[in-house]
Amino acid sequence: MQSLYSIPTYFALRALGLADSLNGTRQETASKSSPALTDILISRLVKDPAGLPIDNSPSTPIFIDSPSWPRELQGQILLTSYGRGTLSLILREDVDGQWQGTHLKLPLDFKSGTIEGRFHNDGHLYIAGLTSWQSVGHGGDWGSFHRVRYTGKPLHLPVAVDTKKGGLELHFTEPLDPVSATNPDNYSLNQWTYPWSSQYGTRGKIYSINHPGQTGSDTVAIQSIQLSNDRKTVSLSIPTLRQDLAQTTLGALPNLPDLLSADGEQMEQSLHKTIHRVAGDRATLNLNDLIEPNEHSTHKAPSPIPGPKNEQSLVINADRVIEIRSTGIALSYDVTEIRAKTGERLAIRFVNASDMAHNLIIVNNESDIHPVGIAAISAQADEFVPKKESHRILAASKLAYPGDTVLVEFTAPSPGTYPYICTFSGHFTVMQGRLIVEP
Repeated sequence: MQSLYSIPTYFALRALGLADSLNGTRQETASKSSPALTDILISRLVKDPAGLPIDNSPSTPIFIDSPSWPRELQGQILLTSYGRGTLSLILREDVDGQWQGTHLKLPLDFKSGTIEGRFHNDGHLYIAGLTSWQSVGHGGDWGSFHRVRYTGKPLHLPVAVDTKKGGLELHFTEPLDPVSATNPDNYSLNQWTYPWSSQYGTRGKIYSINHPGQTGSDTVAIQSIQLSNDRKTVSLSIPTLRQDLAQTTLGALPNLPDLLSADGEQMEQSLHKTIHRVAGDRATLNLNDLIEPNEHSTHKAPSPIPGPKNEQSLVINADRVIEIRSTGIALSYDVTEIRAKTGERLAIRFVNASDMAHNLIIVNNESDIHPVGIAAISAQADEFVPKKESHRILAASKLAYPGDTVLVEFTAPSPGTYPYICTFSGHFTVMQGRLIVEP
């Protein structure tokens, strides 16, 4: 019987050099037949300093079948992203008929969200995309058309990641520098889990697998590191990697030393791997050991992992209270115009009855909408209220998760029109209203 909550485990590994080889440089193509075409040359991979989540809206998987692309990547998958405006490489692995894979985001510069991609008979990949509220911060244009082509330069890039009992194997096409490849200081491994939830996402939190219910990750030891004789395969011995730990993610950890290829190329990349099965291993831990018994059944049922609280005192000090609600999946407020008098003390009671998180930010004028909204995308730690743009903000609520009610209290300023927007995850492009202040 499948539980309502499963407890997958995720590993985060930063291995400097284990994936550094597709570098996107962009050239504008001045062509009457395709004036909007952007040409992206694939040569070597650079790190992504932004540290953004993997994806929130992947689009079209594309199997690599172009003879112009590297032989080692034939049959692998490219994945476009409407939400992040990216192109990723998915390295497939087949364990006993079960597909699983490693996600590698290619740091190519796209001008909008990416959606549809096809290989043309000229051997190159063509991608069309557009932008909406999710991908607004990743390109800047409302639509784009790109060509992605391989330049033939060396791939300082993993071309396979295999899961073995007690460890992982990372395979490359070029030899690695033996000193840096076997240096334990170049690797760091953490594990964590997410709760299954009907809510929109996990509120940006990760949870301990060793201490259920606690936020944060657990440190995992890499017992040893081996480099193959041809210096193209790195074997990481991880005794805690077992069949019962159903999923694994390799993610970025900052400030680690350099790992080099044999030709001196610095290599740095984030790998995210999902593991359903571990070759040569069977489950060694009963999932029931991690969950609480259900009083209504002889079977054991899961104990939900608690999420963060976001409760705000509803003690109101205002001349007037205005209630605004959001519902369902619509990115909108039910009240889009508020009229007030200068000097009037107002309280906006925002009730989030929708399926995702929202907030309510009042900005000083129309020209402040875009800079505040863009800056908020990377202000998750501050509940999507960007401190660096505080001079543009008149008032702001806390982040309201589904079911939360929050307040915005302020005194109406001088006469004028003051937009209010939701700055959660790019919602500001469509989720707006206006405060009209009269003398």
